[in-house]
Amino acid sequence: MTARPSPNYTLCTTYASTAVAASTLSHSSVLILDCEARDIGRSTGVLSIVSISDVDAKTIFLIDALALPNASHPAFKPLFRLLRSEAVTKLVWDGRADAVELRETYGVELRGVLDLQLAEVGSRKPGAERQRLLHCFKTLKESIKRNPPTWDQGYQRSCRRCASQDIEHNPDMWLKRPLPEMLLRYAAHDLELIGQLYVNFQRAGWINKRNVPQLKAQSERYLRTFRTRAIKDLFDQRGLGPFMPLHVLEKPFAKARCFECAGCKQLLILHWFSTGTRDGGRAPKQRTRCTYCKLCVALAKKKSEKFKGKWVAV
Repeated sequence: MTARPSPNYTLCTTYASTAVAASTLSHSSVLILDCEARDIGRSTGVLSIVSISDVDAKTIFLIDALALPNASHPAFKPLFRLLRSEAVTKLVWDGRADAVELRETYGVELRGVLDLQLAEVGSRKPGAERQRLLHCFKTLKESIKRNPPTWDQGYQRSCRRCASQDIEHNPDMWLKRPLPEMLLRYAAHDLELIGQLYVNFQRAGWINKRNVPQLKAQSERYLRTFRTRAIKDLFDQRGLGPFMPLHVLEKPFAKARCFECAGCKQLLILHWFSTGTRDGGRAPKQRTRCTYCKLCVALAKKKSEKFKGKWVAV
């Protein structure tokens, strides 16, 4: 393991070091999690770094997935146990693609996740979304100003901006070894940002003891949005990423029957499809549904696309 300064992190390139990371974090009830990859979640995706820390992002471990490809190695068991544990809360920001990478690379299904993006969406008031989120990030900016040594403003303005631009134009950078220092700091800094958002969301009342169970249940459904890499590809192609999947915020009835949308491939209850009836001749009328969910129909209309849905019996 190799320690690096500002932000402080430990790069794990051996299986033994992942066991040390898991042992160090095992006493934390809340962890921060993020993944870095080439084309994260897509069919061309390759996991590069699994970033994990305590809730304050003071103890950060960057696990080199390229150096440690053997998912069945015994040293991984403690770490995977933390990731699968319902009792240990994992904070993420839109963890859908991260969940795909961990599932496809290591066979790990994340549990106990609290996705901060859902906390922000769930607390919105009509017409105030942009202002509220800007206020939250303004608070984050003020925190950086109050404690510049910790947040390293020079890094904020230059290094991270350059890293973001470089990654956008050359996502294969995440496959370089040794990984450039700039990208390691970028990965570590993401955890610091998530940690500060968590603090600010708690202060704003967006996350509290009463709504945490609901947020975790929503997060579990949210992480199942991309069941496969192909679905992530589909979301990118159709521009579905910015929209909240219909099944996430409202819990379906326990025995409700689900249907797959032909557009977004999400498993949804009948409520999220347009329905009708079809004359069966001598037979009783049949209830029917559109093969596209209401969101996909609305997006097709907005983009003036030719509607490809069909009506099928329920």
